[in-house]
Amino acid sequence: MLNRDCYPHLFARCLTFGSIQVTPPLPNGRMIQLGDGETFLRELPGPPDSIPVVLLHGASMTADVNYVDVYQPLSQSHRVVAPDVRMHGRSSREGGFTLNDAADDVVALLDALGIDRAILCGFSMGGGIAADVVSRYPERVAGCVISGTAACYSTRRRDRRLVAGLNALRRLVAVGVDPSPGPLLLMMTGRRTELALQRQAWMLRECSQNKLSDVLAVNAQLPMVDLRPYFDNAPECPSEYILLTRDRLCHPQLQRELADLLGAHVTPLDVDHDFPVTDPVRFAESVVAAVARLDDRLRAA
Repeated sequence: MLNRDCYPHLFARCLTFGSIQVTPPLPNGRMIQLGDGETFLRELPGPPDSIPVVLLHGASMTADVNYVDVYQPLSQSHRVVAPDVRMHGRSSREGGFTLNDAADDVVALLDALGIDRAILCGFSMGGGIAADVVSRYPERVAGCVISGTAACYSTRRRDRRLVAGLNALRRLVAVGVDPSPGPLLLMMTGRRTELALQRQAWMLRECSQNKLSDVLAVNAQLPMVDLRPYFDNAPECPSEYILLTRDRLCHPQLQRELADLLGAHVTPLDVDHDFPVTDPVRFAESVVAAVARLDDRLRAA
C-alpha cells in the first residue's frame, strides 16, 4: 500500500508528463518568531530610501507560488518582504486563523523588521489581510495594491454554498483523512503558459505544504469577514486595485465594492482568479506596474 505522502509526487509525475520541469530561483528565506508562532519569510533588499513592500499571498498558496516572479523586479525599486501567512506554507499552525489575527501578524512583522510604514500588496485572502490592516492600523500603511478580493464574502448565495460545501469536508479530517488539496487545485486551473507548465512539479510541492485541515480552517472564517463597516471612518489610503473581470471565485462586482471602499485606482484585466498560477510573468508585471503607479502618487503627494 502507498503511503499518503507519496500521492503528491505521483500527481506531479502525471500532471507534468512530457514537460521539462524547472525550479525557479528564489531569494533566501528564514523563520522569524511572531508571538507564540513562527513565520517563514523571504526578503530582498531594495534602495535604502524606498518604502518596503509586503507581499501577502492568497489562500491555499504560499508566498513563492503567488509572487515568485515579483520578487526580483520589485526589489529593483523597493525592499521586498514576503511571508507565508499563518496556517500556510512553512509558517506555524498554532493559534488557528482569523483575518484579524493574520493582519495583526503583519503589524508584528513590521515591528520585528523595524519597518514604520509599508506598501501592502495582497492577492485574494492576502488582499483581505491588507485591507484589514489599512482599516485598523492606517498609520502603518503607506499605500496598498489589492487584487481578487472582496470586502464581504457572504452576500452572494453561490459563495455561501461554496463555503458550506467546503465545510462538509471537515468529516474527512475528523476521521484522520487530511490530504493536501494542492494537486486538485492545480488540476482545476485554466490554460497555463509554457513557463507555468514547466514549474508544475515545483508548484505542486509548494502547495502540498498546505493540508485540507489548513484550508478548512481558513475557509471557516470567510462568512465572518465583513470589512465594510471598518471603512466608515478610516482615513483615505492611496490604493491600486487590479480587478479580475473574468474571476469565477471572487465576483467582479464584489471586487469593485472593495475598490470603491478603498477609493482605489482600478486597472481591469480580462483574467480569472487563477491568474498568478496560469500566467505568473504577466501577473508579476501587473503587480510591479501597480506598485510603480502607487509609488508615483506617493512621491507626488
